[in-house]
Amino acid sequence: MPEYDDEDLRVLRSLLTVEPGELDESRRRTHAALHARLARPARHLGWRHPTARRWVPALAAALILLVVLGTVSYLRRPVAEQAAAPPTIDIATAFDALATAAADQDPVTLGPGQVLYVRTDGVTTDFEHSPALKFHYRYEAWKDPEGMVPLRTRQYETRMDIPVLDMRQADLAAGQVARPGTDLASATPAWIAQLPTDPVAMRATLVSASASGRGDWSVDHGVWEAMRQFLPTADPLLPPAVRTALYRALAGISRLTAVQIEIAGRPVVSLRRVERTTVVELLFDERTGRFLGEGSGALDLPLVTRAPSPVPDVPLERTITTRLLVTCTIVSRDQIPA
Repeated sequence: MPEYDDEDLRVLRSLLTVEPGELDESRRRTHAALHARLARPARHLGWRHPTARRWVPALAAALILLVVLGTVSYLRRPVAEQAAAPPTIDIATAFDALATAAADQDPVTLGPGQVLYVRTDGVTTDFEHSPALKFHYRYEAWKDPEGMVPLRTRQYETRMDIPVLDMRQADLAAGQVARPGTDLASATPAWIAQLPTDPVAMRATLVSASASGRGDWSVDHGVWEAMRQFLPTADPLLPPAVRTALYRALAGISRLTAVQIEIAGRPVVSLRRVERTTVVELLFDERTGRFLGEGSGALDLPLVTRAPSPVPDVPLERTITTRLLVTCTIVSRDQIPA
């Protein structure tokens, strides 16, 4: 390292080599200050050492890399709400447990002048916005049990006090064809009561009764999709033996996955089927064995915004972007809103 020749440096060097007694008062203070500065602990000068400085860029780069990897890991977690994957259970075991739980529940009986009131309540996602928006969804229907024909419907989105769609019987009847008891979508109490109690025969009935809405999808998809229309109104009408046969027939559906989740504080069995990229979910209350609701989604949907569900008790998942809970009760026909 070159040694520089400078007047100021020569003065400073001369101060460091003389004894304090040889200096006047002014120079003595300067001499004391210089020696005090040089006597400071090395820790004050450690990061100024050339070797230490060489580590600064490397440490900064390592820190940035850790931040980036942590962010990517978070964003790639598979569930929209960043929750852990629910535990899976055996399909046959799940359906047998549900049938056992519901074995002591007798079907309801409808009297003259009574109808079914079906309320669907939950969360759905609108992918026309970017990012996708979740909103509270509710659908009410008053249905004639002879064919499950809607007599009045109301649909709500976000605001539950003002329906976005309100249709009366005259509007709903237009274009409808009366076909009670001919398929799963138009089941009557009498048709439900006579369904087979043998799982094999039940399977054949389900295949036949879902054929009209199958299109170019597989037979199993047609049956599973038809359950979304059948179970909301049929569930309270199912005799125990018929329910058991139905559950065992459904256990033979291909491509099913059963997982345990929690909704509104209740343990729930979620049975999901994937075909092409479409996901269709049926929800059952684990404690009662009864149908609870449905969900739907797809494998190739964009990532749903991580904003919390507008209905906290009804969570969504990465591939389940609509989830609806269903209640079905018997009401008098004169309770249908005017």
